[in-house]
Amino acid sequence: MAMEIEFDVVDGFGVREKLDSLEIVRPILVKNVPGDCSGGQNPGVLLQALTAPGMPSLRSGYPYPGYTGALLEERNPRSIRSVDSVAVDLVYRLRVTQASGINTWSLTDSTQTAHLITYVSADGSTSLLVWYEPTATDSQNVPPASSTTVQTVQRIVGVQKINTYRVLKAASTMRGDDWATVKDSIHDAAGKINSDTWGSHGRGTWLFLGPSTKTFDPTQSVVQVELNFLQDKNGHFPLLAYVNEKGVHPANSITEKKLRDRSPAGPPVVGAIKTGRGLTLASIYQETAFSGLFSFTP
Repeated sequence: MAMEIEFDVVDGFGVREKLDSLEIVRPILVKNVPGDCSGGQNPGVLLQALTAPGMPSLRSGYPYPGYTGALLEERNPRSIRSVDSVAVDLVYRLRVTQASGINTWSLTDSTQTAHLITYVSADGSTSLLVWYEPTATDSQNVPPASSTTVQTVQRIVGVQKINTYRVLKAASTMRGDDWATVKDSIHDAAGKINSDTWGSHGRGTWLFLGPSTKTFDPTQSVVQVELNFLQDKNGHFPLLAYVNEKGVHPANSITEKKLRDRSPAGPPVVGAIKTGRGLTLASIYQETAFSGLFSFTP
């Protein structure tokens, strides 16, 4: 007869709490094992049980919601004084993170897009200028100067642009007590941008969208934590453009690059604005240091 597995019919199910993991022991019964399994000194008889159809493979996840991150790391056959049956203790381990040294994070890096209107070229140095003069020739590539006989009309025009943003998700499994010690400071950082250089990324380039948590244990002894971040390579400092009553952005407005490079170079200080002719760069997000709060970097 072929070997068969019966789950959850053998005594011995248990959980062990350790400093760095939760250990789950799930005994199963393997029936119709060839040979005499009742005792003896031949390991091969017991090891046959590991080849039974349906035997969970090493590194597979624990089949229960909230603990699927626990991986099967040991399969331990043992005699139960039966001629043709063997008990196998399946040992799953769920690695948990301690708040005193958070370093076990799984990072997922993805991209999302948004549509916006831009009035400048790729590097922000040139305004998107359109001009018209009825007498201009087809070979003329600069607007002629206006005079009593030449009336050149110039406009800076906004065009639609697809902007890409990095999305960073950091996931970890923590003890409930450890999460409780840091959750207030992490929740407080939600909606803020980095005030420091985070990894190789300058001030204001990352916005923390906040944490999400999940637990399936009423005592919240284990908490799954996910932290979400959104990057803007130019910084989360919105650029405002002046348009007149006709919806036209004046042709002699300062370019975005000149505004950003103007001393002091870079974005405005916290809570301030940086203005130029027709453009304003604004600080609208509160800021906090990410390096001291998060042990990982993008």
